[in-house]
Amino acid sequence: MHILASLIARLCRTLARPTVLASITLLMTFSPFSLFAQEIDQDIDQQITELEELYTEIEQQLHQQSEALDKALTVGYGGTAIRKDMGDIADRVEGLATRLSDLGEQLSTLIKNMNINPIKPFTIIPRRGAKDAPPLQSAAHDGDRIYFTAEVPHPPLEDGSETELIWSLKLPDGRISEKLKKTDISLRDGPSALYSFGINTTGMELGAYEITLTHTVVGRPKHTYLATASFDINQIKDIKIIRMVVDDERTGDKHQPVLAEGAAPFLFSYYEVPAEVTALSARYRVRDLTDRKDIYQKSGRRNTKPEQDIQRVGIKLDPEKIPLTVGHEYRFDISFTDDLRQSSTDKAYDTVRDSITFFYGTEPRFARITRLGATVAADGTKFDKNIPLLTTPLYLNSWVTAAKSIDVLEVDIRLIRTKDKSVVFETRVSQKNDPEKGISHLSFPVDPSLLTEGAKYRQEVTVRVEGLEPVTARRSFTYAKKPPVDMAKYVKVSGVIRTPGLPDVIINSVPNTRYRYRHNSTITLSVPAVYPDGIDGKLAWRCKNCGGVKTPRIPLDGSNNDWGFSYSPGKNRWGGKIELFHLSKSSRSKNLYSAHFSLEKPFQASLFTSLKGRKKNLDFHPWGMGDIGVRLKANSFATTVTVSAKATLKETGETLFNETKSISLPANQDKDWLWAIDPDRLKFDLARHFPGIKKSHIKKNIDLEVTIDDGKGYKTSRSTALTRKIFILNDKKYFKNGPNNPENPLVRTIVPPADMKGPFTTSITGISTYYTEGLKWYYDPDKLESWAAEGGAKKYKEDDKKEYYRKTVPLLLTIEDSTGKQAVAFWKNYTYSVNIWKKPEAELGKE
Repeated sequence: MHILASLIARLCRTLARPTVLASITLLMTFSPFSLFAQEIDQDIDQQITELEELYTEIEQQLHQQSEALDKALTVGYGGTAIRKDMGDIADRVEGLATRLSDLGEQLSTLIKNMNINPIKPFTIIPRRGAKDAPPLQSAAHDGDRIYFTAEVPHPPLEDGSETELIWSLKLPDGRISEKLKKTDISLRDGPSALYSFGINTTGMELGAYEITLTHTVVGRPKHTYLATASFDINQIKDIKIIRMVVDDERTGDKHQPVLAEGAAPFLFSYYEVPAEVTALSARYRVRDLTDRKDIYQKSGRRNTKPEQDIQRVGIKLDPEKIPLTVGHEYRFDISFTDDLRQSSTDKAYDTVRDSITFFYGTEPRFARITRLGATVAADGTKFDKNIPLLTTPLYLNSWVTAAKSIDVLEVDIRLIRTKDKSVVFETRVSQKNDPEKGISHLSFPVDPSLLTEGAKYRQEVTVRVEGLEPVTARRSFTYAKKPPVDMAKYVKVSGVIRTPGLPDVIINSVPNTRYRYRHNSTITLSVPAVYPDGIDGKLAWRCKNCGGVKTPRIPLDGSNNDWGFSYSPGKNRWGGKIELFHLSKSSRSKNLYSAHFSLEKPFQASLFTSLKGRKKNLDFHPWGMGDIGVRLKANSFATTVTVSAKATLKETGETLFNETKSISLPANQDKDWLWAIDPDRLKFDLARHFPGIKKSHIKKNIDLEVTIDDGKGYKTSRSTALTRKIFILNDKKYFKNGPNNPENPLVRTIVPPADMKGPFTTSITGISTYYTEGLKWYYDPDKLESWAAEGGAKKYKEDDKKEYYRKTVPLLLTIEDSTGKQAVAFWKNYTYSVNIWKKPEAELGKE
């Protein structure tokens, strides 16, 4: 069509027939056949083919007339001849224009018959304070003036058709406001125009609002596009960074992605804070992203200004102190921390952070895809991995950032079904780069009828710039994802525990029930196979504490109708937990069933002695040990066991007893087998070890082992160690002194423990002058002088009348009663002294 436009312009300038040629109107500003990239019926398809052929023929003839005009203007003749030739050309062009006009009418009729929606998508942007203010990035507040703007494309319409724009506001309670609305019926000139609607929030209810702009062809409700945008009117609840700006002026109104060489960077952060926060700790940092190093850092207190809704903080980088490198990319980071409210008892608000980048001097040529995602709204602000079932278009959004030096971006957008890699939607656009915005937002509607419920799709965007490598980004989503099948509704577990010779134990479907089995039992769990629509993944049995038993994984692909599990615990397993899980590809694993199993032992066994619970000080002789034995108890069924018991003296390895016995155990009743150790085999003979008596000589260690076997595969053992000591007379209460004189040479009287009964046998070893008679401890005066002379005693003193001798030696005193109970006193260092008269008669010895 550009050929016809150029030819008309040239003819209008040359010919005096402007009224004829100016009546020719360009009917289409786009290729008429690009509208039909969708499924149509065969008759309409044939008409499109004929129109396309006719359009090609007219375009070729227009080329011919353009060439004829060039020839007429350059051939070199003039006057009436050239005017006649150009008139002929004009007549032919006028005829072609008439045919083209007819073609346009046919195309318009065809479009109407096909019912194609000519309304193109657009986006609503809420702004605070002015129509050209930055997009609203936080909640609006009471008293704000909020403007909603939308750059609306004007659709190609046939004569007599018109569209209308309707603004409406949904209130927090879901109602549509009766007052806050606006309708535009006549569209402005041009291919598109900026339309707006403003509201004053004074006195409005706090909460979430939704603004809607509906663009529709009057009288054709199906030819409609509806855009929405959400915003809140609320009090400030958190610290929030609204926007970041790098500017070359102190005003900081507009972000400059590229600062001119020599400019001083002004770095700003705009933020809001709750009313109770009067100051924050701010931390600033500037990082050279090209050299990967920090060039500036600072921290400090930042007081807020209560009269301002939006706070601003900024820093200036002095080029002389902090030189920047031309062509490098820099990032300005800032964070705010609520840690200065010393007296507040309220919890501190979360620390917030943000950053922004800029180039210095020159900007390298680059193109980046900064974000992409599928949304249900054209504004593309809320991405979701799961897109719900739609009756309105799905929007494929992408944001592309490019260097200011780049004029045009070639953008390919594809939507691919992941499973079969089929392309559902594909288009290519030439996007003019807007250096003022620094970022381009592209949004393309996709007919939801092209999408399959439950299918996964991949959005793929490729940006091509001349001289640069293509840049591609991908993002996936699932359309109308069906909830995963709840296998718990279909899995019904039942089972049985079978034990030879015993009734079966039925396993029910109630989860976490506890069951008992025997060492020779088999546990069988059954699950009828059911394959509901949408089932996926696997079933997996797991057996905890089952000794490495392999459990099956059952694919839910219809190939397996046996979902059960069988397990023989064996005699070495004490119990476990069996679980059934659904392992789904689309959701987390889920526990469908669990049951606890524990081994029911045929009997219980424990060792005991008659001293259990008695006072320790009575444990002074083996005879106090009394009977020892094993206590047996059959559980829920009677059985017969063979018991083997063995007692060994640890010090010598001597076997004290070794017996085996068959015992019948009635169900749920205790039965004891007692045996006693011969006390004579545990008698202490400390005199044999004198004088080198050690601690090990005053005790007897007995190892006791018992094995119980039911002869049916269950066997257990018990063991214990028994220690018995001889009683030590280690207290003065066991001895009564004197009188210890020549008339009565009694050293001490022994007071035995109450448990010992006379008559008593005693002995004393270590000093030859000492002897015992029953419980009496004497010394022999006649042996004093010989002991002093022959026993190696040392004279330590002498006077006119006496000589004094003493010696330190070990001394052992033993006592045994009529029943064989023993006690002992042992002095490792016993000092014995005597006085000997120099006259023949010696004085009495003294201790």
